[in-house]
Amino acid sequence: MLISKNREIKQRNNSAIETIRLFILKIIGDYNIKLQYHDIIGVFLHDSELSPVLMEYHSHVNDFCNYVKCNKKCGFDCYLLKSRISQCLRRVQRPIYGRCHMGMEEYVFPVCATGKVIGYFTAGEFYSDREKSSEYLKEKAEQWGFDEEKLKQIFFNTARVIDFDNERFMTDMNTLAHLVGLYIKNSISDKELEKQALSEQGNNSKNYVVEMAKEYIASNFTGDISLETIAGICHCNSSYLSSIFKKKTGKSVSEYLNEIRINRARLLLGIPGCITN
Repeated sequence: MLISKNREIKQRNNSAIETIRLFILKIIGDYNIKLQYHDIIGVFLHDSELSPVLMEYHSHVNDFCNYVKCNKKCGFDCYLLKSRISQCLRRVQRPIYGRCHMGMEEYVFPVCATGKVIGYFTAGEFYSDREKSSEYLKEKAEQWGFDEEKLKQIFFNTARVIDFDNERFMTDMNTLAHLVGLYIKNSISDKELEKQALSEQGNNSKNYVVEMAKEYIASNFTGDISLETIAGICHCNSSYLSSIFKKKTGKSVSEYLNEIRINRARLLLGIPGCITN
């Protein structure tokens, strides 16, 4: 009996990465939510094991966000919002709950290492009051030129009122954020974290464009996308995008796109490989 029990324990002794992966799936299943992980300082570039786990949660994948981002000017605000969230989290260093510029509500949980916010999870999508949300969406439809009824329909098909135990959810999400932060702290040197943090803070305007490009690629890499298309989404010309993308990531846009495609194929086939971010 003792031998069999110890054998069973050994088989279930998950690695830190597997623990994080399973805990993410548990939270998504228990609360029926969408999770996204935003990597503020680029730690994915330094860890080939964590990247495949979190790559699945790299961008918002829902009908409402996809519809909103089809409007380039409005979609640009989606990307700028990430920078504002990062700045807010650096200041308060605690979970927050808020509404995006298009009315979608979500939780935001900071991931910290060595006392610094290095990334964050968002969890959604929700609304608190249907009538107030409808009024807000009406204003946004007029502002950005959306079809009001279609905007509302997609929004309410995507979002919902919170219907779970908030205290238990907060505990689980804070635990997940702590697990990821602890793993990153143990896998990346303090010196490298500091270097990445300073780089991020010193290049915010350029990071907007690079992060927009990376998110667009992550969401559309299975299709036929060109440098000109990506540059248009980022509101810049292709030469400028090529220059700052190479400087920031060490890869050209096409190299980055190909690496995303190759590593996603490896992930689907169960072949170990580094997912670029």
